[in-house]
Amino acid sequence: MDILNERFAGDLDALRHAAEQGDVEAQYFLGWMYDEGCGIPQDFAQAAVWYRRAAEQGEMSAQYNLAGLYLRGQGVSQDDTQAVEWFLRAAKQGNSYAQCRLGLMYARGRGIPQDEQEAARWYRLAAEQGVAAAQCLLGFAYSLGRGVDRDEVQAAEWFRRAAVQGDTEAQYLLGRFYEEGRSGPQNFVEAARWFRRAAAQGNEDAQAALERLRSQGSLS
Repeated sequence: MDILNERFAGDLDALRHAAEQGDVEAQYFLGWMYDEGCGIPQDFAQAAVWYRRAAEQGEMSAQYNLAGLYLRGQGVSQDDTQAVEWFLRAAKQGNSYAQCRLGLMYARGRGIPQDEQEAARWYRLAAEQGVAAAQCLLGFAYSLGRGVDRDEVQAAEWFRRAAVQGDTEAQYLLGRFYEEGRSGPQNFVEAARWFRRAAAQGNEDAQAALERLRSQGSLS
C-alpha cells in the first residue's frame, strides 16, 4: 500500500481519480489492488482494465501482470498470443521475470512457434539478472543441449546459482550431477547435501534420491 499511503494519504478515491486522469503509476497500482484484493474486493476484470491502461503507456510491471492474466484466463479470455505479446513488451524493457516467462513460452511453443534457441536466449537474460527459475531452466538447457551446445560444466554452474537461492529443482539436479559425476568427480557427500536441502523443502525426487543413496550404502 506504499503508493496509496505516500502519494494519496490512504485515499482510494484520490488514487482512482489519478488513474482516471492517466497517471500511469496510479493505474498500475489500482490494477494491482484489484488483482490482489488488497483494500478492495478482488476483481480480475477490473485488474485487467487498469493494467492495460498502464501497460499501454509502457509500464513494464503492468505489462508483465497483464500477460499473466491472459496466460491464466483471469478477467480476460485465456489467450497465449496476447500473453506472449505483453511478456515480450516487458521483457524488452528488462523485466527479468517476463524474460523468464517468455523463454518458457518459446520452449513450449505457447502463443508463438517453438524455438529452443530463443528460449535459451531469454533464460540467459533473466538468469544473469539473478532469477533462480531462469538459472535452473538455463542449466537444464545446457544439460540436454536444448537451444545451446550441451555443456555439463555450464549446466552445473547454473544449477548451483539457482540452488544457493533455494530453488528446490536446481538443488535436486545439482545433487544428481554430484551423484553421477556428470561435471566433475563423483561426490556422494555433496550429492546428499543438496538432496537434503531440496528434500527439506518437500521435493519428493530429492527425498527418494536420499533413500537411494542410503540403500546403496553411499552414505555413512
